[in-house]
Amino acid sequence: MTAYATSAEYATFSGSANVTCTATAIVLAGEVTALSIGAGGGYGYLTSPTVVIAAPTAGVRATASATVANGVVSVLTLLDVGCGYGVTAPAVTIAPPDPIDRLLLRASEVIDDYTRSAVYEHDSSDFPTDADDIAAFRDAVCAQVEFWLTGDEQDDVLGPVEWSLSMGSTSMKPAAGLSLTLAPRAARILRNAGLYQTEPSVW
Repeated sequence: MTAYATSAEYATFSGSANVTCTATAIVLAGEVTALSIGAGGGYGYLTSPTVVIAAPTAGVRATASATVANGVVSVLTLLDVGCGYGVTAPAVTIAPPDPIDRLLLRASEVIDDYTRSAVYEHDSSDFPTDADDIAAFRDAVCAQVEFWLTGDEQDDVLGPVEWSLSMGSTSMKPAAGLSLTLAPRAARILRNAGLYQTEPSVW
């Protein structure tokens, strides 16, 4: 299927598009003693990106790791300060966040699950044709992606959780067949458009 929203529409909706975090290194006595986060920590990160510090001409390469919170790189941790660096600080490269298009497509699938019983004008491919419905689907998808980026998409992969009791012990397992959690803002947008009222059917 085609996503209901584009990267440009998401950027307009959320006020921010994916941004790659940058960083600079500080060198003292041939070692990398600190890293400074640039670009506001970036935006759109779901998992910790790879951090690469350029190697010295002769010596040991410094290494570091990144910690992500609320979609941005919040902490850079030096794992090895290295040695053999000159007076010029080495370049630091941080991997970019995952392309937003993947999340838009995935969010569109979630919205589809929650609107299977909705009645609206559509074309032969079941895409809405009314301008208000198109806007509602688009904004709901953007809200779903925004929800994932401010939390953790990986926690949402298996969908809702059901509880089961066995011999006095409590266990937790994913509820097979159920859709991923619908973002509150997405649900509100769909309800206001008359496109969503209840939980999705299990298929």
